[in-house]
Amino acid sequence: MPKQTFLKLNAEKKKRVENALLNEFAHYPLNEAQVARIIKDASISRGAFYKYFDDLTDAYQYLLHQELGHVHVDLENQDYTDPQLIIRQMRRFIDEAHTLPSYSLFQMHFKYNENLLRPFIPTTEMKTTTWMYFILSHETLRSLFLDPANQEFYFNRFKTAIAQIGKEQ
Repeated sequence: MPKQTFLKLNAEKKKRVENALLNEFAHYPLNEAQVARIIKDASISRGAFYKYFDDLTDAYQYLLHQELGHVHVDLENQDYTDPQLIIRQMRRFIDEAHTLPSYSLFQMHFKYNENLLRPFIPTTEMKTTTWMYFILSHETLRSLFLDPANQEFYFNRFKTAIAQIGKEQ
């Protein structure tokens, strides 16, 4: 995660760096990203970049975390007595996803970067229903970003699976 130096930046400079990161990681996989392009785009020195982040992976993980925070549905706090809520939230996300500034970032993440980083998300504390919704949601989102031409197929499959889980509860 970013260093305190970055977190203490004024809002304008911080936003400029975040925009440069988004521009880089939306166009290049992590293993092809370059600090040189980021610092040029952000108008900062190479030394400043390393005062803000340990390396490119650190910068990428920070940006991804920030962008996911803008769109992520906190499954832990969902009302699982209403599977229709989960379905409505996925539908809303599908309808709005292509308008997100981070759309290309998410495509690159699922296409290239997820397998490079593959962070372990502990699921042992999740209730079984929460885990099922988590896995179904994640796999549906991956499919939507990797194959947007078939988004209705993926959404309908998700809807059917969620409805089935709801019946079994």
